[in-house]
Amino acid sequence: MPIYGNVVQIIKNSNGEIEITPNIYKIIFDFEQKNKILRSETENKFFINPSLIKFGDTIYLHL
Repeated sequence: MPIYGNVVQIIKNSNGEIEITPNIYKIIFDFEQKNKILRSETENKFFINPSLIKFGDTIYLHL
């Protein structure tokens, strides 16, 4: 994870929980959406479908 820059890291841990780094963004879980992750165009709000993210997945989202 870069120290500087606009990057969000999303991980699904062994307990099935989603971990977001940094944890300063608003996260909304939406099991109905077809994408793993969507971001609001007007604010730092993320919509995540946890059922589409598998254990061990690490997703980097550049803002």
